Amino acid sequence: MVESERLKFFRCKQPQLRVDKYKYLHESLINKDVDAARLGKRIIFPSTFTGGPRYAGYPSYFITLTYVCTVEFQKRGLLHAHILLFMSNEFKQQTSYDIDKHITAEIPDENERLNLHGAIQNFMGNDRITATLYNAGDPPEATQVVDEIRNCYYCRYISACEVVWRLFGYEIQEKEPFVIRLPFHLEDEQPVVYGETSNVNDIVKRAISHKFIFLGWMTANISYPYARNLTYAEFPTKFVWKDDSLKWFPRKKGFAIGRLTHVPTANTEEYYQRLLLNTQKGCMSLRDIRTVGGIIYATYRDACFALGLLQDDKEFIDTIKEASSWASGSYVRRLFVILLTSKNISRPEHVWDRCWHQLSDDILYRQRAVMNIRELTMLDDEIKQLCLMDIDKILHFYGKIFKDYPHMPLTTEVDSSLLTERVIKEELNFNRDDLKKNVSDMLAIATSEQRYTFDKIVTAVYCDEGGGDIVLNIASSGIASLLFPNGRTAHSKFKTLPNITEDSVCNIKPDSPQAILLLKAKLIFWDEAPMVSRYCYEALDKCLGDIMRCSPIYSKDLPFGGKVVVLGEDFRQIFSIILRGSRQDIVHSTVNSSYLWKFY
Repeated sequence: MVESERLKFFRCKQPQLRVDKYKYLHESLINKDVDAARLGKRIIFPSTFTGGPRYAGYPSYFITLTYVCTVEFQKRGLLHAHILLFMSNEFKQQTSYDIDKHITAEIPDENERLNLHGAIQNFMGNDRITATLYNAGDPPEATQVVDEIRNCYYCRYISACEVVWRLFGYEIQEKEPFVIRLPFHLEDEQPVVYGETSNVNDIVKRAISHKFIFLGWMTANISYPYARNLTYAEFPTKFVWKDDSLKWFPRKKGFAIGRLTHVPTANTEEYYQRLLLNTQKGCMSLRDIRTVGGIIYATYRDACFALGLLQDDKEFIDTIKEASSWASGSYVRRLFVILLTSKNISRPEHVWDRCWHQLSDDILYRQRAVMNIRELTMLDDEIKQLCLMDIDKILHFYGKIFKDYPHMPLTTEVDSSLLTERVIKEELNFNRDDLKKNVSDMLAIATSEQRYTFDKIVTAVYCDEGGGDIVLNIASSGIASLLFPNGRTAHSKFKTLPNITEDSVCNIKPDSPQAILLLKAKLIFWDEAPMVSRYCYEALDKCLGDIMRCSPIYSKDLPFGGKVVVLGEDFRQIFSIILRGSRQDIVHSTVNSSYLWKFY
């Protein structure tokens, strides 16, 4: 009952719990936007739940100096422990023959070891498992729906012994040395968890008064001079963090190992900050982390280059120059975008400075053709601007913008309002006279059922049930999206996750260009609807509910926040793909099994 109630809490609190960075909460407070429900993202099954999928992580190797003891419970209720022993060099087993002296996985020979063979036959239990080998990168595996809370609940077996052990709070595992996870963040970007009904002013005040482990490390460097000889990762070996006082104190006994939180390279500055925290010592402020040889660098990335922690991108410069000798300028620009989006380039602006001539090779020719002026001349800055604009368009096709690469030129000139205006203009870039003619021709040959459906949709749209004046054409597959004007896949437009669950949401923040586009859209047409999981539609329902909250047509009783969403395709043609799923699993994953289906 205790564990069931904890799981129920996480399940029921999913719509109410949110997380956002302190900087964005403070900006919202300044802008007098105090509705916490419109800010941040929803969070999911936390790592604090013992036995959950994120509890203790999934390491490939665990290296320690002494021992690790983990308590487990068999289904028979018998408590047992696994202990790993690490021997000194003179006692280590060097060959397989040495290992066989102590342990063997073979059934003893009946003739050579009769007693041991008989004991195994009579007393050894036969444990059976079902093992499946698969490639982690297999595309069908990525589409498998995983409900973390449900899997944890359905697959858990808790015996009476474990119940008593857990209720009395006995230790589940012992580690020596103890490993401490060390979080870190950029300036004013510490994560803040809050309730949906909380007031932003109260959230910001609470975040200001709360000291985090990372900021406490800098404070301890000020208070203890000998602490300045330690990096952030080495700090737990000599100091201990007290949650009750929110401070680091000198360690009186024992020691621990610090491990910095993993950050992917896509997080740019946070990734470079992590590199520096493994080398910089005695930092008393965030500025000290960026200081190398007495020079304060503007970014963490520049400081990494000063310390020689990053490559010089020479191979990418050579690749672009080589490609320009046989490929067109548009091809070279697409190549540059691919290198950008793959996160392999350390300094994109440096590659741009060295290769902008090759990237803009055909810009002047194209402008002469557009303006019909054969003798047209342009300044280098003008050519650069046009080339960067073309690269920006290609980036947008990949779901990226220049804002994702803050060191690239033109970033300071492209603010959020211009990005929003560009996104909206792209959805309105049609010849309306041609569209009217196409509609007239198609209605002339439409059947009565098709005409009824068309009139029903038009009535909903022109009754202001949808919002703006934009129609978004969405398809579940990439091939189908190419058949529509400005067609996009659902994953690209709505930022849905590949491994989606019933608690997943779209990765679209309020007030972003994508959110404003969805707010202004009058109609969303989604083709191949039965092909994706129902959780995709439920994620969009939650996302539009957040975005439409401040719209005059918002209705909490209607799906998608009151937005008109049309689903297309035939259930007799396409089904959801569930890896190794039964008929019931496939039916359960379709949209007509969702709570939204009653509105259709």
